[in-house]
Amino acid sequence: MKRNLFILLLLLFPLMLLAQKEAKPIKVACVGNSITEGFALAHPETESYPAVLQRLLGDGYQVGNFGLTAHTLMMKGNLPYMSKQPFKDAQAFLPDIVTIKLGTNDSKPINWIHKEDFKKDLNTMIDAFEALPSHPRIYLCLPIPSDRKDWGINDSTIVNGIIPRIREVAHERNLPVIDLHTPMLPYYPKEYTDGVHPNKYGAIVIAENIYKALTGKEPVPAPGRADQTLWYDKPAKQWEETLPLGNGRLGMMPDGGITKEHIILNEISMWSGSEADYRNPEAAESLPRIRQLLFEGKNKEAQELMYTSFVPKKPEKGGTFGCFQMLADMYINYTFPDTISQAKDYLRWLNLDEGVAYTTFTKNATRYIREYFVSRNKDVMLIHLQADRPDALGFHLTLSRPERGHVRKLSEGKLGITGTLDSGNERQEGIRYAAIAGVKLSGKKSRMHTHADGIEVSDADEAWIIVSANTSYMKGGIYQTETQRLLDQALASDLTQAKQEATGEYQQLFHRAGIELPENKTVSQLSTDKRLEAFQTQDDPSLAALYYNYGRYLLISSTRPGSLPPNLQGLWANGVMTPWNGDYHTNINVQMNHWPVEPCNLSELYQPLVDLIKRLVPSGEETAKTFYGPEAKGWVLHMMTNVWNYTAPGEHPSWGATNTGGAWLCAHLWEHYLYTGNRQYLADIYPLLKGASEFFYSTMVREPEHGWLVTAPTSSPENEFYVSKKDRTPISVCMGPTMDIQLVRELYTHVIEAASILHTDSLYANQLKEASAQLPPHQISKKGYLMEWLKDYEETDVHHRHVSHLYGLHPGNQISLYYTPELAEACKVTLERRGDGGTGWSRAWKINFWARLGDGNRAYTLFRNLLYPAYTQENPNEHGSGTFPNLFCSHPPFQIDGNWGGTSGISEMLIQSQDGFINLLPALPDSWEKGNLYGFKVRGGAMVSMKWKEGKPVEVILTGGWNPNVKIKMPEGITEVSVNGEKRKAEKFVELTVPEGEIARLRF
Repeated sequence: MKRNLFILLLLLFPLMLLAQKEAKPIKVACVGNSITEGFALAHPETESYPAVLQRLLGDGYQVGNFGLTAHTLMMKGNLPYMSKQPFKDAQAFLPDIVTIKLGTNDSKPINWIHKEDFKKDLNTMIDAFEALPSHPRIYLCLPIPSDRKDWGINDSTIVNGIIPRIREVAHERNLPVIDLHTPMLPYYPKEYTDGVHPNKYGAIVIAENIYKALTGKEPVPAPGRADQTLWYDKPAKQWEETLPLGNGRLGMMPDGGITKEHIILNEISMWSGSEADYRNPEAAESLPRIRQLLFEGKNKEAQELMYTSFVPKKPEKGGTFGCFQMLADMYINYTFPDTISQAKDYLRWLNLDEGVAYTTFTKNATRYIREYFVSRNKDVMLIHLQADRPDALGFHLTLSRPERGHVRKLSEGKLGITGTLDSGNERQEGIRYAAIAGVKLSGKKSRMHTHADGIEVSDADEAWIIVSANTSYMKGGIYQTETQRLLDQALASDLTQAKQEATGEYQQLFHRAGIELPENKTVSQLSTDKRLEAFQTQDDPSLAALYYNYGRYLLISSTRPGSLPPNLQGLWANGVMTPWNGDYHTNINVQMNHWPVEPCNLSELYQPLVDLIKRLVPSGEETAKTFYGPEAKGWVLHMMTNVWNYTAPGEHPSWGATNTGGAWLCAHLWEHYLYTGNRQYLADIYPLLKGASEFFYSTMVREPEHGWLVTAPTSSPENEFYVSKKDRTPISVCMGPTMDIQLVRELYTHVIEAASILHTDSLYANQLKEASAQLPPHQISKKGYLMEWLKDYEETDVHHRHVSHLYGLHPGNQISLYYTPELAEACKVTLERRGDGGTGWSRAWKINFWARLGDGNRAYTLFRNLLYPAYTQENPNEHGSGTFPNLFCSHPPFQIDGNWGGTSGISEMLIQSQDGFINLLPALPDSWEKGNLYGFKVRGGAMVSMKWKEGKPVEVILTGGWNPNVKIKMPEGITEVSVNGEKRKAEKFVELTVPEGEIARLRF
């Protein structure tokens, strides 16, 4: 028995040796400077790029970190790498692969004087590694973008001197190059700690690019950083759990189903309805009587008269106002080689840094990966299906729509859906639309069959599903041709580059600005739905950073120049009857949609709103004369509008009588000028501003008690009051509510200033100055709160969601903590009375109010209230106010304005500029005691990046805008500031001259 065992061991011994040899890991030596070593990282042993590379490569590799801070490749440098121990250790490691990432410190003037030795010394290093018995494969890495002139590091030298020399050596010696400079450009400086050293997220980018160079593969996707990823461990059960994707015109929301996936498709101009005549001659005829009743204090009688006379005349059959609608449903029923085994390791997530969503899981030892994105450059929606085993992909794809959709086979691999939406007018055709889904496969055994019921695919290695769509609203008569052209163009392109191209286009916008806040790893690593629930009991500052980044993502995804502004749902809808028609409410909602646009450095996304306002003017001029009489001049917009240029009052005066929608939109026109300083733009929009002011100048009347000029009839948006203790009839109709007066005063001020800048209309500007002096002042009640109406009426609901009379505090600037402290105090009392509840968007507005009042902790409380889960898994059908699992804001139902109101509120907590100076960290919550932001824009066009610790700014980098004169308020406790290395005593304000594009670096 023993003899047989001995013989067996002798036979097995060579196999054991072979197995040991095969199991030997591939050694990778990462040679470099401080960036390799992990300088400035909290945990370099796990966060440096060699450590990340080890995780990506797995157990078959052994990665060694031989980085050395501050050292140079050149031997005559002040700290030559080749004379130090890590260089010897790297050789003793006997690597199979060497990556050399040196050169950053060689750019210092003290070192670059020896530039003629650079190639020689690089060759010396290469020779040393090539002489090793392991004969390693050597990769030359191009240095990442780095610039810190006070350290001597100069990116211009890196780009124009060091990188060309590295490339020359690589060419001469036939060595591969890993370009780290280009892929890191989009992340500079936002993913850096100091302008030279990447943070842990920048290290991931470096590691991923080295991984791709070494293996020829893309890294297996996984959820990313906690402030840039929404992720879940199960498919979506409700639409409010699906992930929104878009390119500013097209949108889709996949639910990540394993065997059956539902993807809702959207196109921003899918509107029913049509242009219509809503004129009502009775309105102007009744106007004198309505005003007289208001003068007599008979608001109830005035309101009753308005209910019958001051309403739009609808077309006989109605329906012309229309509704924003979904485009189509796409269902994908997947087939698997093994139908019995359960899916494991399921994840789905949205990567905000890429603008890409993913679904991954394992089934029967096969890893399935789905990628979803909407390309800006190709202008189509794309779904990329992959499996890590051949012949493993099969599915049946269908398109459908609840109504008005005809599906047909167009050709093999192409399925189309077309239809015409209801115009509401039998004599007028509605918007026509077309969408086509095309499929492209790879794999020797792959098969595809297309029929009227869908597209069947089997035995594919890889599949692309591309959806193209257009409407006649956007493209006129060529909408179908354009849909086909875009699809064919995408199908014929190199789809291996599609994701990279789409991400690059998106990142040009997304990477402009961002914030990073402290991370509570106990909760920040939870799936987003669980993280949302945990936020109510555990502080999670980086969730605010995620929400801010998500808000910018949603803006980029839901509008773009040449498209339409985001509506009440952005561009995402899951039915043909969208709540509130998915229209543009102009008594706050469409305005709130645009609050973050300028501060968040997305200025061009204003253009669709500007275009919409221009289209409204002719209709607004007609409405002005029809409803307010032939003496009315200019144009007017009431509380809602649509793509059909609706400007008439709403059908019910209790909420539809508000006539300052146009004035509020004009505030956005002016805001865009304050950030851009474009005089040509100002000249272009001046007629819009003037026309809006002419309406009020020609229609405001003098109230009898004080002789003030007031709007009448009107309302304070959607709020009601009682006229007396005896009569408990809720009343809305009034004259001169506080918000109206604030908007008119603001509009007049902007027209006066614009006329001065453009050297025009001086006489009219003087008339507006005189009229401004006759507007009612802000009034404070006996109880200390800011009055909402001319009289201190009793509200029917003291906790009403609208707080319109605080418009002058935010988004306006007539009430200031610094210039009007008494009014600011009255605003505090008002907010205390209103309470911290309300619908989703109402809570978001209150964040901004408290930020303007300098109370960061109270603003953060409101943010926590905004993020209250709209439903829980235990009660999934009970939707309340707050936030859904996919971070959509819940009114309820979903309204996207709350998302952007919250984004704006976070911005206001960190930087303000409405008072004529830059206010740093004006409302910082206690738990945000450290953090950084970059790319924030301020009025005057300057761009601000900032780091802070212990609640105080440490460093500010300010890039000059169109107005070179910059005034910065010094934070409390700061006694000295350094401006570009020059020390200054910190007065209350520091004033600088920073020409456009130039940089001022402030250290505190």
